[in-house]
Amino acid sequence: MSFNASSFRSTHPHGGTEGLNAETADAILTYAFRMPSFVMDAYTRRFLERLGYGFKTDDERRAFLTEGIEHSADMYGWYHWALLEHGKARCGKNPKCEGCVFSDVCTAITYTSVPASCDIVPPICGHFEVSKKGGIGDGFFAKS
Repeated sequence: MSFNASSFRSTHPHGGTEGLNAETADAILTYAFRMPSFVMDAYTRRFLERLGYGFKTDDERRAFLTEGIEHSADMYGWYHWALLEHGKARCGKNPKCEGCVFSDVCTAITYTSVPASCDIVPPICGHFEVSKKGGIGDGFFAKS
């Protein structure tokens, strides 16, 4: 019997099987069955939207995120986990933008505390530090 992630996700009118939504189906396929199926969750949708991507469907988002990377459960799982961790640490419903490695390209950027001595609009002033603990791209996008 042939089986693929797309058919598994689309067996129910709402994107999953009865009692199982598309996000859960993708997570089971990727993490339990080790099948490459990129998990599309609210954190990933929010992240892409805040970076200015105007995707209309999860299929468009998934195609964008998986283009150019190894087609494997390990790779898809790693990227999903990185986006999930970034979303939980920084890019939730109420974003914590100060110090975010994506602050120079994010449309949701907010600044909660800028030193009184700073007369230049952040992040140009350099009063932001990149945490070595959370978020994808740690250190790679660090401001010098």
